[in-house]
Amino acid sequence: MTRTLPKLLGLAAFCGALSASPSQAATVTLDYQTDHAWGSNVWAKSATIFLDGQSHTYGAGLFRLRNESANADLLAFCIDLFQMLSLPEHYVAGTPIVTEDTKAQIGQLYNTGYDKVIDATSAAGFQLALWEIATENGGDLDLGAGRFSIGATGAQYTAAGNFLGGLTGVATASYDPLYFASSTSQDLVGLQPGSLSAAAAPIADPLIGAVAPVPTPWSVVGMVSACGALGWIGRRRRPQRPDFTVKA
Repeated sequence: MTRTLPKLLGLAAFCGALSASPSQAATVTLDYQTDHAWGSNVWAKSATIFLDGQSHTYGAGLFRLRNESANADLLAFCIDLFQMLSLPEHYVAGTPIVTEDTKAQIGQLYNTGYDKVIDATSAAGFQLALWEIATENGGDLDLGAGRFSIGATGAQYTAAGNFLGGLTGVATASYDPLYFASSTSQDLVGLQPGSLSAAAAPIADPLIGAVAPVPTPWSVVGMVSACGALGWIGRRRRPQRPDFTVKA
C-alpha cells in the first residue's frame, strides 16, 4: 500500500562520491547486499520507541546495501519512519530531505560517533540517535520526551543517549554522509567508500571495507521493518515479502 503520510525530513545533501554537488541530484539504484537489509553480519537490535505518543517495536541497526549505480557497497541508516524499505528501488541522491539544522546535527553525529559503531548494540544506538535527530527536526534532543522517545531500558538505549550526549564533543573524523530520497521507500543516510574527507584521512573509516564477522545473539528470521518503517522489509520483485525480525 502506498503511504501518503508526510515525510519527517528535508535538506540539500553533499553527494561528492556520486559526482553530484549540493545543487545537483543523481538517480541511483539501491539494493540489498544479500536477501535482506541487515546483510550477512547483523548489526541490529530490537527497540521499543514512542512516535507521537504511540508505541512501536522495531529493529534498529545498520543496513548493508548496494549502490548498483556506483558499483559500491553502502552502509546506511534510516531517517524516515513513515515508509517501508522496499528494494531494489531508484533513489535520488543529493535531494533536499532534511533541514539545514538537522543536517548539521546528523553531520556532527557522524563526526563524533560513527567511529564508535562497532557491533549490534552500538549500531542500534546510532540508529536511535538518528531517529531522535530526524524526528525532532532541529528541536531539543531528549530521548525521554518529544515526538520521538524511547520506551524501554537496555544497552542500545544507553548507547543512543551516549551518542546524543557526545554531539558537543570533539569530532574524531570528518564525514560527508550521503542522502538518498524516495517517494516509495525509506529515505536513508549513509557512507560508501570515498566518503571519509581528506582532512581526516589518517583516521580509519571503521565500517568501510572488510569488516571481520563477529558473533551476535541475533538472527534474521522475520521482522517488523528493519528501520522502523510501518511495513515489512522485502524485495518488491518477489510476490510476497519475507519477514525479517531481529530475535534473541
